[in-house]
Parts: sequence; C-alpha cells; structure tokens
Amino acid sequence: MRARTRTAVLMLLVLAVGTIGAAPAGAADGVASSDTASAAALTVAVPPSGGTGTLDASADRPDIIVVMLDDLGYLEDDRVLSRLPNIRQLWLRDGLRLRRMYDETPLCCPARATFLTGQHTLRHGVIRNDASLFDPRKTIAVALRKAGYHTVQVGKYLNGYKGGTPPGWDHASMVRGITTARFLRDGEFVRYDPVYVDEAIRMQAVDWVEEAPSDQPLFMWVATSAPHVCPKKDGLCYEPLVMARDRGASACAGVGRFKPPSYRTWPKPRPFPRQMPDWPTGWKLRSICESLLVVDRMVEDLAAAQAERGRPAWLILMSDNGMSWGQKGFPQKHVPTATRMPMYVKGPGVDAGATDALLSNIDIAPTLAAIGGTTLPKASGRSFLPLLRGQSFTARSAVLELQTRPSPTRPPYWTAVRTRDWHYIRWSTGRRELYRVRDDPWELRNLITRYPEKAAKLETRRKRLLKASK
Repeated sequence: MRARTRTAVLMLLVLAVGTIGAAPAGAADGVASSDTASAAALTVAVPPSGGTGTLDASADRPDIIVVMLDDLGYLEDDRVLSRLPNIRQLWLRDGLRLRRMYDETPLCCPARATFLTGQHTLRHGVIRNDASLFDPRKTIAVALRKAGYHTVQVGKYLNGYKGGTPPGWDHASMVRGITTARFLRDGEFVRYDPVYVDEAIRMQAVDWVEEAPSDQPLFMWVATSAPHVCPKKDGLCYEPLVMARDRGASACAGVGRFKPPSYRTWPKPRPFPRQMPDWPTGWKLRSICESLLVVDRMVEDLAAAQAERGRPAWLILMSDNGMSWGQKGFPQKHVPTATRMPMYVKGPGVDAGATDALLSNIDIAPTLAAIGGTTLPKASGRSFLPLLRGQSFTARSAVLELQTRPSPTRPPYWTAVRTRDWHYIRWSTGRRELYRVRDDPWELRNLITRYPEKAAKLETRRKRLLKASK
C-alpha cells in the first residue's frame, strides 16, 4: 500500500524485543498538496443522519478518528489553520467549529486524562504532568473496544507513562522522544531512523488505518508533537521544532503575530508560571504554522485511507489544551487565559458552521461513546452528540476551571467558573477577578468591586462545582 511502501524504505530499529510490562490489549476491559488534489483525497462517506443520544448499535457504526494537536491556542480568525490546505478544507470549510469548548485544567496530562475518561481533574486525580497518577482502565478506549471497535493510539500519550500497551487499545505506539522518533510500540521500544517524530506518527497512523479489520469500526487517537515548544536547552524555548522540509514554507509566509488587546510583556523575573519572551510585537505564529504542515499532510493521507474503508466516519481535530500566548503577560498554559481550546468536528449529519454552545472537555469522551453506540458510566461529562447533529440540546450554564498544585493536599493555584456571559476567578492568594465576557472578551476590566452581588453568586457556584467535581 502507499503508506506501507514509504515506511519500508526507513530503518526501524528494535531496541528491546521483549514486551515491556504490557498487558494484553483489553486485559482490563472488564474494569470499569494542491487544493484540487486534496479535495479528492478528503472525500468522506456521510450517510443520512438519524438517532438522538447514541447511534444505533445494529447500524453500520462509524469510524472515529481524533487528531489531537499539542498546545495549539485558540485563534478566532483561524490564521494558522487556514494556511493548511487539508485541514482548511476538511474542518474549517466542511466541519463544525466548537467556539466555546473549554479545558477544565489547561495542562497536558490533566487535560489528556480528562479527554480519555470524561472525568473532572480532581476525580481522575491526574493533577500534574505525571502519568503514574492515571488509571487507564476506565477510558473511552476501553468502552469502545468492549462495544466492538478496533482501537488504535499513535503519538503522545501521558507524560512519563511507564507501562506497556494500556488497557483498551488493540495497538498503541506512544512517543518516547521529541528530537528523535522513539516509540513504545505494542510493548517494544522502536526507533524510526532518520525520521522526524511527527512524520513517524503520520506513517504509523496511516498504516494502521489501512490495516484495520474491515469488519470492525475503527477508533483512532492520533496525538502529534506539533506545535509544542522545542525542548529546553539553554534557558526557555517558546517556538516549536519544524521539520527541515517545512522551514520557511511559503504556505506560512506572512502569518500575523497574535497580539490581542490583553497582550503584554513583563519585566523579569515573573514567578508564575513562566517568564514571557521579549516579543513586544506579539506572539510568533509562523513557526507554529510550519510545524503543522507535516500534520496537514497526515490529515490528507488519513482521510484517503479511511475513505477506502467505505465506512462512515467522524473526524475530529482538537488541541489537548489552550494557550495564553501573551494574554495578560502569561506565555503558555496553566492560567485562566489558556482554557479556551480549538475543536472542530466533521461527521454524518453535522452541518458545516460554528456553534457558541458552552462546553467542557469533560463532555468529549461521553460524546465519543455516544457516537460509538455505547456509554461511559464513570464520566463526569455528558454527550453533546445532539448538538452536533442539529437536534435539541441544552448547553451548559457553567463550566468549572482550575489549575492544581503538585500536591493533592494543597489548594489549587486558582479556580474559576465560566458562564455564557461571565468569568469569575479566585486565586489562592485571595485575589478575585470578575469579567463580563459578553462585552469584554479579552477580560480587560475587572468588575469585582462593581458587581459584588454577581461575584457572591458566582463564588457560591464555584464552591458548589468544585465540591461536586471531587
């Protein structure tokens, strides 16, 4: 096959042939190019819509492919993604944009644990970037595999995961390096030499789509390294690594910097969470765009390989969390300005466009379960499949946001409650902030003293949501 031929010309080094503490897949399941060329490649079968909360288990259940980017911030004008031809066509033109999807905890491991379980951060317990805190037996992969799906994971899993193939996955190839393409693939350490890490992710993902059983629906989670910042060497690094062939690519020429009204730099040092780079003219986006070109090529190949399967498909593009990118002087994540995350959906019965329904990332896993005709009983969130299909749906009236400390015995750095019109934040220092986001989207005017009654009501709601999330 096309992708397999490309893979064959590369040297695959097996560093450890024995299984590395791998549980057999499902062992714990009982617990709990040109735009014209791209247009042809991105054709996806879309049958008539039907059903409500879940899909009929007796029907030809759809494939589900989730492409998760690493640390892509939300940009209202899509100035980065619009430069990527395959992503632009598949999701920006033909998909549904979820403009008010918020990440409960804007940090890698907590956010990925929530994506996999649909649980609040304080309930799944992954409060920092430490995979040892995660229980992989209660995930969407386990639920979908029990429901008959062939399940595949490729790319970044949770930071520091030490085990073999996690429960629920028929295949898993978890990144073990950023500057070198090293993976723990089905329990064996392997290295693609010499290949850029996201190129190795692309090859494996496409191969596994082509090799997936034709008589089973496919659930695939592809988690790229791009556009995560490069590894720290001397000091701090704020730009991503870029594949050699994509450096200086014309597709990304002229991408404007991100400089919203709330953008600012700060004198050094700034203790929490990191210092801002000295970029007074705005956050640099060109290298972010360039780092995603390999992902765009992967999307073209994935869509073509999936179309050959002849099954209906749900294709989802999202980031693991949002990014601040200089808002209020915060460079990256960990903070309230980093909770808004990009997410786009294309699937049967989904009309192209955008929705402003208020959603939380605890709702994603239950929605994936509903698409697959099953449920996720331990999830904290709820399915928004009816919203995607244009049916009656009541959006959330409020979402919880928080950033935990490394120790579970210490209170979070901050907690917040977000409604359609308001954003209320309480820091561990006692500082409180209140913004009417309806007419102040960049949160420039703190109204905490002007609207004490509103602040009191939201403080009560914050306490109630926080208590219920544990």
